[in-house]
Amino acid sequence: MKCQKLFFWASLSFFVLTSMPVVCLADEYREIQASEILNQIEKGEDVNLTNCRIIGELNLNEIKLENIPNPKYNESLKSGYYYSEGYLESHGVNIKIIKSNIVIRNSIFENNLDFSNCLFTKSFSFVFWECTFGSFADFSFTTFGDSANFWNSIFGDSASFKGCTFGDSASFSGCTFDDSANFMKSTFGDYADFTDSTFGDSAAFVFATFGDYADFRYSTFGDSAFFEEVSFSNTSYFQWANFDDAVDFSGTLFNEVTLNGTEFKEMRVSWNSLENSLVFDGPTYVKLIQNFRSLEQFEDADAAYYQYRKHCQAEKSWTPFSKEGSKWCDILMWFTCGYGVKPFRAFYLGGLIVLLFSFIYLGFPTASWRNRENAESAQKSIIKTLLSLIPKIDWSNPGISRLSDNNDSNQKVTFWDSFYFSMVTFTTVGYGDWYPKDNFRKWVMFEGFLGWVTLGLFLVTLTNVMMRP
Repeated sequence: MKCQKLFFWASLSFFVLTSMPVVCLADEYREIQASEILNQIEKGEDVNLTNCRIIGELNLNEIKLENIPNPKYNESLKSGYYYSEGYLESHGVNIKIIKSNIVIRNSIFENNLDFSNCLFTKSFSFVFWECTFGSFADFSFTTFGDSANFWNSIFGDSASFKGCTFGDSASFSGCTFDDSANFMKSTFGDYADFTDSTFGDSAAFVFATFGDYADFRYSTFGDSAFFEEVSFSNTSYFQWANFDDAVDFSGTLFNEVTLNGTEFKEMRVSWNSLENSLVFDGPTYVKLIQNFRSLEQFEDADAAYYQYRKHCQAEKSWTPFSKEGSKWCDILMWFTCGYGVKPFRAFYLGGLIVLLFSFIYLGFPTASWRNRENAESAQKSIIKTLLSLIPKIDWSNPGISRLSDNNDSNQKVTFWDSFYFSMVTFTTVGYGDWYPKDNFRKWVMFEGFLGWVTLGLFLVTLTNVMMRP
């Protein structure tokens, strides 16, 4: 008897457990014909659906809606450029005006969806939450006057938002694009949210404009990502984004961009685009420098490294022997050779040292007035009179002497003589035709040491810049 009861309850439990998914599935999705939704939109009625399976193609071209001339179409005609008929037709001669609130949650679109060349005015909302688009979804050249929300939706086929205008915020947070996603020439007037989205195929944002924040944090790009000629008017966030293939930022304008923790194989971008906008992060700079070198953008790599060292220098302590390194050493490297990427700094520094020591070897100057009696003569010109009032500078006690004039205590030493002696001392050539006097030998030793160090820095830095792999 006990065995029979046990068998009965076990069988009942198995039946309940196996039938629950069928019951839940039946209750979860109810089938709605696309024609019913189109009929509601045509009448201007609101669409509010949850847990539905939409059967049939949802194409707004199949219904009659109020139209207005498409300004983008007219702009294309007046621009003077040649456009194919197919390109002009894609803009649409007219725009369809939607006067319905459309809110669809957790639903499945089994066929194509065409909402292209539409206008959703400011007073009407557009929400597709956690929807699944099994086929092509076309929103090309559509204007969303209010916010557009596609949170956690799945696009199983291609999705086109080409030329769209988002007047308010646009949210694609958590979306999955299994095929290509096209946002070329789209305009985002407010916050654009693509956090934690997945792009399985190529993602194109070429010529797009972001009027406010653009958020791509934690997003994954499985194929190439194209951000060429994009304009970011505010901060663009790419922290912890993952680019499995190349990402192209050629010609992009950044206001402020964060790339902390971003993973990429290859990033096509010029340093000019990032120099004044990239938020400093040490590992990010190192990856960018390596990226520039692998792409043979050596000047960009040097400029990025220079900026990296400047940021590191600013964070260091003034303490001479601190663990993170002394700021004094960095300042010296910055001043002498630009952290090893600006060789002509050492060259100019060497010229400055030679010039300075040229004046030192001339000795201390003495000033005397010229003959004023002749200057005040009426026969003299005004210019000569003014020149005669300038004191005369004499270098009566030079620090060097010509070897051939060793016995001449009144020998004259010109600036060019002093400059010549300073140059041969700096370059450690030392021809021997001039020699320093006793109290100037210490300066000769010091200049020779500076010359040896400066020439070494110049040659090492020049080799680093010129000898590329």
